[in-house]
Amino acid sequence: MAFEGRIEAFFTVPASITISVTTNAGGPTAVTITAGSYTMTSFLTQLVTDLIAGQPVTGGTWTATMSTGASGTGKITIAVTNGTYTITWTSTVLRDLLGFTATISAVATATGANQALGVWMPDSPFNSDRNYLAAPDNTDRRTSETPTGACFSHSGNTKYEHTGVFYSFVPTARTWIASEATTNESFQKFFRDTQAGTGLAWFTPGSKCTIRSHDASATLVGNGTVAGWYLPDVSSMDVVKRATDGWDGMWRVNLGRIVTDA
Repeated sequence: MAFEGRIEAFFTVPASITISVTTNAGGPTAVTITAGSYTMTSFLTQLVTDLIAGQPVTGGTWTATMSTGASGTGKITIAVTNGTYTITWTSTVLRDLLGFTATISAVATATGANQALGVWMPDSPFNSDRNYLAAPDNTDRRTSETPTGACFSHSGNTKYEHTGVFYSFVPTARTWIASEATTNESFQKFFRDTQAGTGLAWFTPGSKCTIRSHDASATLVGNGTVAGWYLPDVSSMDVVKRATDGWDGMWRVNLGRIVTDA
């Protein structure tokens, strides 16, 4: 049985990133990518906006989608609905982020050879101590209690926190780089890029993430009431343990606490 659900880390596109684009309307044209903070889902929306503005398609339009869902590959498909297009990756960082490995030349549609970076699809149920639809409050409240039972409390800060977050039976291909069936699909790769900060430069160590549950609608943890979650307990690959003693086919990935300020 395959499961929906994914984690997408935020990344920052710097200013002055361009790609060279040709369509049936002309080109090659240098299309500027709008700088900002994105997850892959939000970035694909912006990418389409930038392509339409920078190099439109005569009699058609641009699309950019990520393969998700229970059978999703995490690969990005860029297409035009009329004619063909060519993209030369002036920014190889952008190319790598989207999972492409070469120039896209004179086609109507192209799909990356690799999974997009900053996305992890565990193919395993999301588990938490609390209702994943909620954004549970946690405070630094401290209380003094008198011998007679009177209580006096003080609180200065509030955050949102889920505890006991884990994925119980993650396939080895979705866990370890050495076992990947699709390049970039493993938690180890996701960890290096988005939490350790040793991969793609547009991520930062401890990148904030959106987390989607394994239900059919891939509901956001927190149900959209928060912008994303930090993974403060994910400082090494020690969060990964065998799901079953003595067998390396399935893995338990313990995220521990996830917290956020907004």
